[in-house]
Amino acid sequence: MGAGGAAGAGAAMPVKEDSGTAGSATPEQQQKFIDEMLPHATAAAHSLGVDARAIVAQAALETGWGTSKP
Repeated sequence: MGAGGAAGAGAAMPVKEDSGTAGSATPEQQQKFIDEMLPHATAAAHSLGVDARAIVAQAALETGWGTSKP
């Protein structure tokens, strides 16, 4: 393709710096989050017919391992 090719083809994607929220939890904080959430997720998973680990994983993603503030 010439000059009319796909925009950004071959260009590196910019990297967004972590602002210290989601993804910045230490492994210890992550394990604490799992330990606290798993009993609740297990009860919900039983009712919903899904894997409790999927619920904990989604909660971790949505809350930044419990670090998000309202």
